[in-house]
This record gives sequence, C-alpha cells and structure tokens, in this order.
Amino acid sequence: MVSRNDLLISKLATFVEKTYFLEIFDEEDLVFEDGYPMFMFFDIDSLKIGVQNMKKILTLPFLPVFISSVYSRDIVTQIMGPGFPSFGFLNKKSNYNDFIKEISEIIDEKYK
Repeated sequence: MVSRNDLLISKLATFVEKTYFLEIFDEEDLVFEDGYPMFMFFDIDSLKIGVQNMKKILTLPFLPVFISSVYSRDIVTQIMGPGFPSFGFLNKKSNYNDFIKEISEIIDEKYK
C-alpha cells in the first residue's frame, strides 16, 4: 500500500486479514514470478506522486486500487487519461463488502 495515512492502512489491513485469498507482503517479499495477481492500493489524497510517475509504477504487474475521499472514480479516470487499464476504487466510507466487490471486479476484468 502506498499511503501516509495510518488509519487507512489499518482499515485496509483489517479487510485483507478478513479475506482468505489475500495476503500482505513486505517489499522484500514481493516476487512477481509467483503468478498470483497483486494489488497495489494507492491513497491518492495523501500522495503527490504525479500522473506520469503513477503510470510508471503501474507498468509493474499490479492490479491498482485507488482510495480517495476527495476524488471520484470519474475524476481519477480523467486524471489517468485514455487507455489506462481498469482499476478498483474505494472511498473513505467504503466497507468490507465494497472492498470485496472492487477487488473481485478488477480480477474479473483483468482475467476475462
């Protein structure tokens, strides 16, 4: 997860722990050859990564999920521009069911 918001990180960690098919990895443990989809959660409210740097990061084999209490999914789509792959989207009010729905949809979209 890319964020500076400790409350958000804690909430997502709780969601991941409740989900039997997800696991949190430290940076040192990431191995892209495992063949499993990996999610990257971006808290776009607290980071100033920039669109071009974000697109570079997303060339890695991640399934992106954006989290924002400021922006909508439509605004994120406009910011990232045409041709950007599908992504998950959560806001600060998202609950566990929203979390499962978003990650399920992005997996389905990626592997259809």
